[in-house]
Amino acid sequence: DGLVNVGWVDCATQDNLCKSLDITTSTTAYFPPGATLNNKEKSGILDRLAHHRWLLFFHFGQNENSNDPELKKLKTLLKNEHIQVGKFDCSSAPDVCSNFYVSQPCLAVFKGQGTKEFEIHHGKKILYDILAFAKESVNSHVTTLGPQNFPANEKEPWLVDFFAPVSYVYLSYFNIFRFSLVMTEKKKKNKYVFWVTLNNEQCYSIWLLAHIWCPPCRALLPELRKASKHLYGQLKFGTLDCTVHEGLCNMYNIQAYPTTVVFNQSNIHEYEGHHSAEQILEFVEILFKYPNVSFDYSKAETFLSDIYQQFAQEYVNYSFLYLLQ
Repeated sequence: DGLVNVGWVDCATQDNLCKSLDITTSTTAYFPPGATLNNKEKSGILDRLAHHRWLLFFHFGQNENSNDPELKKLKTLLKNEHIQVGKFDCSSAPDVCSNFYVSQPCLAVFKGQGTKEFEIHHGKKILYDILAFAKESVNSHVTTLGPQNFPANEKEPWLVDFFAPVSYVYLSYFNIFRFSLVMTEKKKKNKYVFWVTLNNEQCYSIWLLAHIWCPPCRALLPELRKASKHLYGQLKFGTLDCTVHEGLCNMYNIQAYPTTVVFNQSNIHEYEGHHSAEQILEFVEILFKYPNVSFDYSKAETFLSDIYQQFAQEYVNYSFLYLLQ
């Protein structure tokens, strides 16, 4: 009735227009008066990420994965999970990617529960690794954290995994003469430092230009997803990449990766057990049952002994009553 103009676009014949709007599936869009294509592109992307499940590839300019025939299978393989697959060029809207603290090509799962509910992939960029990640992530409750959503003053308890999926170390320049080489290695935070003795006297520190992967960090992530399913509604789960948010990690004096911490209002408890979903669940169960206990792992034997004695006494009392019946 004259309230709005209605039209349609055939993406088969208007391919460039649909690509500029990042349209990959059949969709309906509304352009308010005065809207431009650029504004529509940004608001439309954020709106769809907030309300639909997405596996999104972030790239900068040329997309190295766009012609990969294996990755093109993802749309079909994820159809039953109701996960849409798309790509976003950060060079076209840098502020969108900066809001997610994305500064290099990566992929992430948005869970359709707001733009803060997403998880960045830190595994291998191969078909079945990505497929497994997408299915696990969208059905679990682990969120990628940053300064915008870090649970510093949250009333609800959070379990946060501080990790460093990849570390960057650099090679310093030095002059090489005839020397006897003695190389030792030490890991300090997220850097591998090597000492080389030259001429049996001079000592140089060499930082290798390399990517150092953290296998325990990556192995813990699927375990967190498993645990988050069992504790949904009781405890929120998040991960913080210390290679991106070094300031936050320094604030909490994170010295090793991964470091798992439970924030329960003003109380902070570090988890030092095995990196398995079962062990994490046991830790959280004890923590919630004894909320005022400050865990000192050097005194863990005494603490567990007290629990055992309490349980044993209850069992003896129960057995005695049973015999009297």
